[in-house]
Amino acid sequence: MSERLTSGIQYWSGYSNDFVKTLKKTGKNKLKVDFCTQYDDVFEITSINSIKNLSLSDMMAVYKYRPIIADYAHKIWSQDSEVALPIRENILLSSDEIKNIDRTSSELLDAHQYMRFGNIRFTRKEVITIRLFLSHCRVKEISAIQGCSEASEHKRIQRIKEKLNCPYVSPSGLFTALKEQGITLACLETLISVT
Repeated sequence: MSERLTSGIQYWSGYSNDFVKTLKKTGKNKLKVDFCTQYDDVFEITSINSIKNLSLSDMMAVYKYRPIIADYAHKIWSQDSEVALPIRENILLSSDEIKNIDRTSSELLDAHQYMRFGNIRFTRKEVITIRLFLSHCRVKEISAIQGCSEASEHKRIQRIKEKLNCPYVSPSGLFTALKEQGITLACLETLISVT
């Protein structure tokens, strides 16, 4: 298991022979990829396998949905401690369904109210604030975009700091805390729009 616990995108073909043998036993063994992120002492692995090679855009689509999948999985596991892992699903989509997913993918992300990064759950408004903060927007600009007062935005930023266990840090300290949790502007730009 230790070789899977490396942050980043890992192809199973690069793992030891034991993993390659395990992959060959499944029907979907053309490609298997782990997306691993470390949040402090917590590792989050999203693993996919496919009967065909996936394009870079397909891989990025999976990566984009990880915080939403993590939030959903956390809710399921919180309800039933007897859930056995791994949870597998055989997903068969027609070409019309795939085209529809491409058209509505950004709508789905913008409608989801929570996103999870490791053990921290943020609301959609908090994620928008973080994205704008990482874009170097001032609180006045963020509050105008969010449609709230500057005082409300300061409270939201304080809640974000508290969730990150750094309630008294400066803005540069908040940048650092977000980076340590794997929350970057590049990540958030793919997750949610601010328009």
